[in-house]
Amino acid sequence: MGEPFAAVPGLRFDAAPVTFIVWVRSTCRYCTESMGFYRRLVAGSRRARVVVLGAEPVETLRGYLDEHGVVPDAVVSVGAAAVRLPVTPMLVLVDSGGVVRKVWRGKLTSEAEQEGFESLTGAEAPR
Repeated sequence: MGEPFAAVPGLRFDAAPVTFIVWVRSTCRYCTESMGFYRRLVAGSRRARVVVLGAEPVETLRGYLDEHGVVPDAVVSVGAAAVRLPVTPMLVLVDSGGVVRKVWRGKLTSEAEQEGFESLTGAEAPR
């Protein structure tokens, strides 16, 4: 935390006050189990952007997200080593200057989901 997020072609952090990076893999069981939270996150993200990153082709990622009703602001394919995201799922809150403010790893507890939702939206998460 407190360090700049890796440069990702086409990804700008100054487009919103905060950006929530969601790092997933279509074969990740915990990613799939977290899709309900990701749907709520996207639906509640009025002041922020939700961007899904993955190492798979964009078409694979979009198909996976579509299958679960998750429609983020952007979907980007990038190598895991390039963005220093070692596990899936992983959530990263980045400010408008591109600085990492908070990181969550793995499938989140309901308390961590609440914290993530509040960090992104400033409001309590819907159940």
